[in-house]
Amino acid sequence: MANKKTKILGIFVLFVAFLIASINSMGITNLSILDTDPATYVIVVMLMLFLFILFLGKEDIEFEYKSKNIIFGVLVFLVYLILLSYLRASLSFEFFSYRIDALLFPLLLLSFIITIFGISSLRKLFPIIIYSVFASPFLLLPLLNLNAGFANVNANIIYNFVRALGVNASKVGLVITSASGSSITISTTCVSLGTFIAFVMFLIPLAYLYDGKLKNKIYWIFSGIVLIVALNLLRMLSITLVWVYYGINSAASLFHTFAGQIIFYAAIIIMVLLYYKYGLAIGKSKKSILKDIKTFKFTDKDIFITCLVVVFLAIIAFGFSYNYSNAVIVPSTLLKSNLQISQIPVYQYVLSNMENSRSNVIVIENTPGGALFSLGASNLTSNQSIFALVNYTHQLSNSYNVLSYNSSAKHHYLLRNGITLTAQTAYSGNYLFDVNYFSAPYELNSTSATIVDYVLFREQNSSAIYCNAFNYSSDAPEYIESYIYNLIDSGNYNNKGLICQSYLIASSIK
Repeated sequence: MANKKTKILGIFVLFVAFLIASINSMGITNLSILDTDPATYVIVVMLMLFLFILFLGKEDIEFEYKSKNIIFGVLVFLVYLILLSYLRASLSFEFFSYRIDALLFPLLLLSFIITIFGISSLRKLFPIIIYSVFASPFLLLPLLNLNAGFANVNANIIYNFVRALGVNASKVGLVITSASGSSITISTTCVSLGTFIAFVMFLIPLAYLYDGKLKNKIYWIFSGIVLIVALNLLRMLSITLVWVYYGINSAASLFHTFAGQIIFYAAIIIMVLLYYKYGLAIGKSKKSILKDIKTFKFTDKDIFITCLVVVFLAIIAFGFSYNYSNAVIVPSTLLKSNLQISQIPVYQYVLSNMENSRSNVIVIENTPGGALFSLGASNLTSNQSIFALVNYTHQLSNSYNVLSYNSSAKHHYLLRNGITLTAQTAYSGNYLFDVNYFSAPYELNSTSATIVDYVLFREQNSSAIYCNAFNYSSDAPEYIESYIYNLIDSGNYNNKGLICQSYLIASSIK
């Protein structure tokens, strides 16, 4: 069993391994907490995870080399890779929109921790596993979707405050209008729930670091929530006072542009300075870390093997995620079932993408809900035409019911930009068709999302030349991910291939 002094080495290896494995996920994450997208709070969790790893030094753990730890750690990592492959191929761009890549962080950490510190350490290190779950907004989406309602509550408070000042004003929605016609809006960007969640997620690792009773830590975090909400309310009241007496331009230029950031940092400083008031303390190390480092000699072959295994697993995770930066990402808070979206003409957009595939496009039918096109390259005969049925929806769907037929084969192929093509062999009447389906974002803004569904089909008995199933990408991880999904989902993997045009159209959508 390794000496306890090697705990420092174990934490260092865990830090480096998680950095390697997660760097691509952080690369597609906005480094700022956006008022327009409360789900961007996740960057705080991702960054604080590294401090959390360093804070593990307070625990009485040790680098524990055992062959069974390596076996269990590798098995957990394999579960991570299988889930990563299956979910990424099946969810397509939804995988990144809901940040399922970050939702799988607990498995990564679990794999590394078991390999380095052993199964017995999980009880002590479980807090970081739980904390890492919130690197994805998935679990908190129900709360984030209350953003508009929370803004309305604050708008009512400000409106009542204005009336209490004796100002004759009216309120419609989130807009407060004075008798002179001047108005102020208490929008969701003024009271974004994402900012408050980010604040809490910043405090949690600090609470873990402090020594003290659990209830005192909870009181400290709760006090921080009350403080930042109160400071933000004070900010809005101050802006409102300036608006009432000096006009909206003065209010916007004086407070609105920078006050939000000031109160966020002020609340953090106040809570850090007052931690001792809650019976919390920063523990002193029983041994000098510097002394441990000076006296440590890396002579244990077993420890070296363990470190090598962990870093190797991290590099594999990096390899599977290196192309995340090319993925199509839709803000997760837009993908709700209650969106109200006006009719959007998609036909010209669809045509332009099909023209990029160097096809002759003929509009066969044009309806309010979609359109049917015939795509025929100049070197194809009439019976080799590809037909494209296009419509748009306001919600995501992993399957389609556009055509009435019985599917005889189903295979998913993951494209470089995260879009998934579903290839099927299908019967319609007495005809056998190859069918490709994919769904991709068309238009996004702060309140709505439109998803365009493409269905392309061609008679199977034609002499058309098919694309090879994996010519779409030279990336081995995508090949493996597609293979794993097909192996699990259909149980009958084959190398039939895709309709060339469907790949070209899908990969042209950004």
